[in-house]
Amino acid sequence: MRRGGPLVAHPARAALISVMVIAAIGVYAFHPTLTQGSRFHLTGLFGGSPGLSPGAPVRVAGYDVGRVSSLERGPGDTAEVHMELDHNAPPLYADTTMRVRPRIFLEGGFYIDLQPGAPRGAKLDDGATIPLSQTAIAVQSDQPLSRFDSKARADTATIVHELARALGGGGARQLRSLTRESPAMLRPSAIVAKASRGLRPGELSQLIDNAAATSDAPVTRELEGVVTDGDRTYRALAEHAGDLGGTIRQADAALRETPAGLRSVDRTLPVLDRYSALAFPVLDRLPRSLRSTSELLAQSSALAQPDALPRLLRTLTPTLHRLPLFEEREMPLFGHVEPVSECVTRKVDPVMDAKLDDGALSTGRPVWLDNMHGMAGSTGVMQDFDGNGPYLRYEGGLSDQTVSTGDVPGAGRLVGLTSRPLLGVRPVWNGPTPPPYAPNADCRTQAVPSLKAEAGPPPVSHPVSRAALRSPKVRRLLRRIERTGR
Repeated sequence: MRRGGPLVAHPARAALISVMVIAAIGVYAFHPTLTQGSRFHLTGLFGGSPGLSPGAPVRVAGYDVGRVSSLERGPGDTAEVHMELDHNAPPLYADTTMRVRPRIFLEGGFYIDLQPGAPRGAKLDDGATIPLSQTAIAVQSDQPLSRFDSKARADTATIVHELARALGGGGARQLRSLTRESPAMLRPSAIVAKASRGLRPGELSQLIDNAAATSDAPVTRELEGVVTDGDRTYRALAEHAGDLGGTIRQADAALRETPAGLRSVDRTLPVLDRYSALAFPVLDRLPRSLRSTSELLAQSSALAQPDALPRLLRTLTPTLHRLPLFEEREMPLFGHVEPVSECVTRKVDPVMDAKLDDGALSTGRPVWLDNMHGMAGSTGVMQDFDGNGPYLRYEGGLSDQTVSTGDVPGAGRLVGLTSRPLLGVRPVWNGPTPPPYAPNADCRTQAVPSLKAEAGPPPVSHPVSRAALRSPKVRRLLRRIERTGR
């Protein structure tokens, strides 16, 4: 190269540079992994025949991240699948899972669906092996048919035959009637399904996570026991099909009677409601009663203590010695009390609970309640707070109708005035002869007394002349009433 002339490269140096660039491009084009570092090797242990071949893709979320390098026979009925993952494969953790899935129709064959796991676990190193519990294979179309042996086919034929008998013997009609009742039956299920969605976001997903954790538990042995017990139950039902049919008929008859029973229960519920309303106040007082009972039991327990029991026995000894004599003396009393109590129960109580018919003046209350009201009224008129003394006071009036009681023992003849004529007399006068009186008669053998009194015709009334009303005797009586009030 000349100084100050044009810049020209040496031919040998330019050729060397061109060869190096072409070699680098070729290496990168045909062996890109040489510039991207070594591959990640992974082994998966699959049960049975996974149906894979060398070169099958390994995918994460649908993207190719590696391929199957080789397959070997594993321990037992397993297969070891060796894989090589590219540099773009995500990091793998201890809970990594893989599943063999079929490729789309045009691709053919199978691929490995790789799930990297959660970062909370330990990270896998190069050459790690995924255990059999974390792998799964795709089910081939011939595998279910290979499990369908002669016994299974015979059992299936039996099931289909029995199903045909059930549907042909009236089961189809029952199913059709069931469909008419389905809306009312499914409505509660819809309510339950709506409630299963939860009240707050995330509750349903938490339920699914808990159910998944439960399903992953080792319950194989328990499930085998359930299947065995179910097989025994079905065999027993098949051997006693006649008895089972009779039971179903009886259950159907019982279900037909159920609506009437439910209606009876429905009629009972108002009574139960009223009973509950009455029982609630008692229940409110029950804690206080229980506390009192607890205190009584505590006192009784204290009396039964070794240091208190001797003193209690010494105190009760005189009473206990007199108890036989007291019992002997009170026995005759029961003979006198029993007739009285039976007389009150059989003869007096029905009369006091009866209701008297007094026409327009009837109160509709039992006799005992009317007596109580009468006592209250008598107490009101006999009170002496006003200084007039305990006297009954009656207000008299003047009229041209006179009323006479005749001769009353101890009082003579009583005469009164009324503004209206008498309608009748009740009770009817039985005459001067008193009713029979037998103090030694047994009350229990007598008829229940009746308080119903017959009404008789009114007595003859006599009008009073106006001159008699203006007589000096009547005037003196009126002045006395005005002055004394009686």
